[in-house]
Amino acid sequence: MSNSLRVLYYEDRSQIAFRGKCHKSFKELGCLQIPYDISELPMEFEKLEHLVYYRGPFTQAMSLYELPPSLRFMYITVSAENGVKDSTVLPTVTSASSLVLLQCNLNNIVQRLPDGMEKLTKLEILTVWGCHQLRELPSKFGELRNLRELRLFNCKELKELPSDFGRLSNLQELWLQECPKLKQFFRLWTT
Repeated sequence: MSNSLRVLYYEDRSQIAFRGKCHKSFKELGCLQIPYDISELPMEFEKLEHLVYYRGPFTQAMSLYELPPSLRFMYITVSAENGVKDSTVLPTVTSASSLVLLQCNLNNIVQRLPDGMEKLTKLEILTVWGCHQLRELPSKFGELRNLRELRLFNCKELKELPSDFGRLSNLQELWLQECPKLKQFFRLWTT
């Protein structure tokens, strides 16, 4: 395969298999979209130096890597079919991240979003759904100063928002759907 591949789009529900890790073939990859039933990526995620867009599964192996600094748009599905067994596993976040949009389908596995999310200083849009088990947001969530849109769907176990939630000074849209245990929302805005 050529080293100049820029887009890999695989939209077939059949199981896809790659032969080993092939980093050099994907060196210039900027856009990666793969099916939700793949258990392992054919490359180490953090070595995709030019990756801007990723849509696909979040695998157990991906939790070992940092997000590529070039990544701006990420749509992930976390599920047991992708080998994820730990309820706290999500991508490693670093301050080098350029992530602007993050959408996560948590499929009732994740109980807590990872600490370190405050390092996503460029994040503008965060959508989380399928998160029946989500119990809390990270403690420094209010440090996401560029966050404009937050959408939380089906957070049936979420009881409160972090105490620094009111510090989200650029927040323009807040969607809370099916969050029946959330009780302390309005107090954050009135104190």
